[in-house]
Amino acid sequence: MTGATRSTMPVMGEGFDVPMSLLRAFAGVALTNHGQTLDALASRGGLAPCEIVALLERRRWRSMPREAAVARVRAALDPDVLEAEARRAFRASHKAICRECNREYWRHEWTDHRFGDDPFLHRLCNGDIVKL
Repeated sequence: MTGATRSTMPVMGEGFDVPMSLLRAFAGVALTNHGQTLDALASRGGLAPCEIVALLERRRWRSMPREAAVARVRAALDPDVLEAEARRAFRASHKAICRECNREYWRHEWTDHRFGDDPFLHRLCNGDIVKL
């Protein structure tokens, strides 16, 4: 299937796929993280759940528990889950420090939540969602 445009990305080891329409906006992250296009990655068997999470959160890959990664990928497929996640977010100072990576909260990646066209929530390393 070399050179062909794929409609889905296999989620390795999970038995489901993610629509490429959800991932196309993150094609640059795929190139940075893997040195390959989304279509090339899909044709080679897909991505692990934590690799898809890295794309969705526009960040470099890092290890995370498989169950948490699968839940995050499934949440990206379900708008109701995203809405519930946004309601669960807590407020914090942008200068608060993450216990996992010792970076300030504002340096963490944006989530997929939007107010109009603007992102407004950050996802911390442990998966918590914060509004700064």
